[in-house]
Amino acid sequence: MANLKAYLPVLQRSDPGVVDILGHAGHVVLYQFSTPEQAWARKEIEGPLFIVKRDAEPRFRMVVMNRLSTENLVQEIDLQFQAEVMDAYLIYRGQDKPPSTDGKAAAAGAAGGKKKKGAAAAAGAPKSINGIWFFKPEEREECAAVVRKVTKALARVAEALAAQQGGGGGGGGAAAALSAGAIAGAVTGAVAGGGGGGMVDKAALGAAIVGLCQNDGFLSMVHKAYVRELQGRLQQKQQQAAAAAAKKS
Repeated sequence: MANLKAYLPVLQRSDPGVVDILGHAGHVVLYQFSTPEQAWARKEIEGPLFIVKRDAEPRFRMVVMNRLSTENLVQEIDLQFQAEVMDAYLIYRGQDKPPSTDGKAAAAGAAGGKKKKGAAAAAGAPKSINGIWFFKPEEREECAAVVRKVTKALARVAEALAAQQGGGGGGGGAAAALSAGAIAGAVTGAVAGGGGGGMVDKAALGAAIVGLCQNDGFLSMVHKAYVRELQGRLQQKQQQAAAAAAKKS
């Protein structure tokens, strides 16, 4: 993983939001399945593949730095992302057009208030069947495993948050906010494959927590818990001050 850090500046030039590399393959080639012809067609995209973590939405992406042109493959990895290994390919469904070929332009668009429009357009875009061919089979398996861990972690945290929100908002501070233990447990279960006893991956845990901090419902619950805790402490101090004054008199 130490050698992968050298690629960070390269990735950040096209996407400043990249903060970590979770997976890598030295050389891949993108294919797309043609429904009318019932055959795979080679696309003009090939080069090194990276599975990256970002500090803004979308939190995870799969990127192929194209050696044939300036058009890179940029595929979001979210709760809806599905991929599986079939023969020599990692098969997945994605937009017919890559979500972005310029990370800086995408960041500028989001800053200008266009993020929601872009997300809506991506959601409505037709899904194509894509296949990524890996020069090294072991790298295909490694990248597929990373994708599975990320999607499972995202799903587990989303389920934990949904369950907490559905539990009602009338409880105390501990019940109102999703605890750090619940977050860690959700991510640990997903990353460790549900076996229990595996060490949670720091990158996955960090990404899950950062993702929750972008969720308005989660932030509202945490803020309510914070306000209640603060009010309780202030009330306790006032009571202690009143008791001390009463003793002096």
